[in-house]
Amino acid sequence: MSFEGASVLVTGGSRGIGKAIALRFAELGADKVVLGYLRNDRAAEQTAEQLRGLGADPVLLRGNVASERIAREVEQLGRLDIVVHNAATGVIRPALEVEEKHWDWTLGANARALISLVQAATPAMEPGASV
Repeated sequence: MSFEGASVLVTGGSRGIGKAIALRFAELGADKVVLGYLRNDRAAEQTAEQLRGLGADPVLLRGNVASERIAREVEQLGRLDIVVHNAATGVIRPALEVEEKHWDWTLGANARALISLVQAATPAMEPGASV
């Protein structure tokens, strides 16, 4: 399989599964790999360096994937061929101790972000592009 010339966005792309996904797209020929991440600048920079080593042009997108600012920045990325919403978070507490802010945080990153990212990305996605 080849993704020669593809432009890819991977949220949660600086570590773990997201990093592996981003690196694999670069190995398969993606030209631009956008890494969405929340806080860990060091991990994002290290992943970006690995992407460069594979011939891809990394773009770092730092912030809460559920935020309006990130949605606006995704709109400005131009053509995306693939969007992988890998970012996830949660609050580890017994269910009866979960507060409304914890629930909102979790749903924001895990669910609402997907729809806002898709709405931001799809106007520039061509037929055959994938989420």
